[in-house]
Amino acid sequence: MKPTAFKIESVNLFECDFKHLPMDEPDDEVYNENPFNVSVEETTESNKFKVLFSFDQHYKGKTTGELKIKVVFCGNFEFNELITSALSKERFCETNAPAMIFPYLREFIASITGRAGLPPLLLPPLSFVSEK
Repeated sequence: MKPTAFKIESVNLFECDFKHLPMDEPDDEVYNENPFNVSVEETTESNKFKVLFSFDQHYKGKTTGELKIKVVFCGNFEFNELITSALSKERFCETNAPAMIFPYLREFIASITGRAGLPPLLLPPLSFVSEK
């Protein structure tokens, strides 16, 4: 069996900001149509890098009141061999890495909203493969 080309060193909560404010007769409004963002941070070691996957949403709803959530998870990845192609690294960071981090982010958001006494916010499954 061929060893994998990379390993996940860790997936950690990097940042969390949660605000729940009751409101009088709010309308359903969403203020951020695309709440997801992915960014990559280089490290001093050329075969390691961090992928930050964030969710930032502001919502006013009749059943929830005003809800502001910003959550960032950081995935630390290490490659067994140096990535020689910028395209392969870019593709990994845009598709594979976020797909591996997303379940942690999704579970955390469902858990934190449920613990706040709200119906758990269940993010829908996402496809990270671009349709080019």
